[in-house]
Amino acid sequence: MKSRRRIRLLRRETLLAMVIVDTMKWRPRIFGISYSFCRAAVPLRWWASLEDTQHSSTTSPEYNRNFHLAGESFAGHYIPVIADKILQENKRMDQGASSPPKQRIDFRGMAIGNGDTDNPHSAPYMAEMAMVSGAVNRSTYQQMLASVPPTTELMLRCTEILGKLKQPANLFTAPETCLDANLEYMMNFLAPVEATGRNIYDLRLNGTYNFSRYINFLNNATIMKTLGAGKKWKPINYRVTLDLYFDDTYRIYNPEVERVLEAGVKVLIYAGDKDYLCNWLVNDAWTKRLQWSGAQQFVHRPLELYQAGTTEVVGEMRRTQNLAFVRVYNAGHLVPHDQPKEQSGDYRAVFEWKYVRFCLDGLASYPWALSCNQDFVVRPHNDVNVIE
Repeated sequence: MKSRRRIRLLRRETLLAMVIVDTMKWRPRIFGISYSFCRAAVPLRWWASLEDTQHSSTTSPEYNRNFHLAGESFAGHYIPVIADKILQENKRMDQGASSPPKQRIDFRGMAIGNGDTDNPHSAPYMAEMAMVSGAVNRSTYQQMLASVPPTTELMLRCTEILGKLKQPANLFTAPETCLDANLEYMMNFLAPVEATGRNIYDLRLNGTYNFSRYINFLNNATIMKTLGAGKKWKPINYRVTLDLYFDDTYRIYNPEVERVLEAGVKVLIYAGDKDYLCNWLVNDAWTKRLQWSGAQQFVHRPLELYQAGTTEVVGEMRRTQNLAFVRVYNAGHLVPHDQPKEQSGDYRAVFEWKYVRFCLDGLASYPWALSCNQDFVVRPHNDVNVIE
């Protein structure tokens, strides 16, 4: 990463070299895997990110050490796909079958936060979360439970149909079964909670998130010029959402995660326990459904209190071999934003989400955990002069 501007380095701590990639006409502009590269969720669209990663691993080998993928929310779809493809390509290279020769990626681990990987089996846990969180009363809860079997059946039928399509579906070509499944899911499991006025991404809040600080920061003319951004940033790209929603929402990506686990790659699944849309009960349940060599041991291991490098209990963890699930207390959909673990000398990362510090401090006490051991981070933050 070269720039005419000087980047202030952070003291003596060992930090992650984090490169965030945005898309321009569906094509990543620089090295890495982008949270916003939602096209990667569609199996036919993952090539651009992987090819750019392989290219940059060759041209910038210093970034091809201890490589990890991480993402949140819909990343539960595209992170497993890209991870699985990286492993496939690495295997082809090891066998000398790659033409032309490409750089092998030093892929060590992946993390998914409050992800959506197996939506068709989520209904019973959505109902349970609505009840235990106090978002709905018992009568509404009973109605939600009664809706679980028919809604689940529709979603699974949709999954089966989508798997047989030769072309991705969209709003206009989506199978009727999938449209019905979507309507049932929204009416039976989202509408009852949204009707209370609660934020489905953080049940402690009413209404929507306020992203004005981040929007103003990213759309500042100086920041845009520094980043080389040609368009203003928006929290949600509805074009991408609609383009993917009716094709990808009810696809299941467990097989990709299972292959990654069997390859010995470290997998971290974490979830804030105040999120509803991609809640911790859903995530806990689907990790226990994964079919891999450590499955039985993982399923029978109880959740244990989790301390993030200090004596403070910040959640619960279930861990076996190279798979770990973490329930993070008092956090919503955006865990690094809600629970950065405040303490002096902590690491800070982009937009005060402090993901780097969350990765380092939150996991450093576990030898197996994602090892963030690169040497710098760019940290735009409103109380320090980072770029001089």
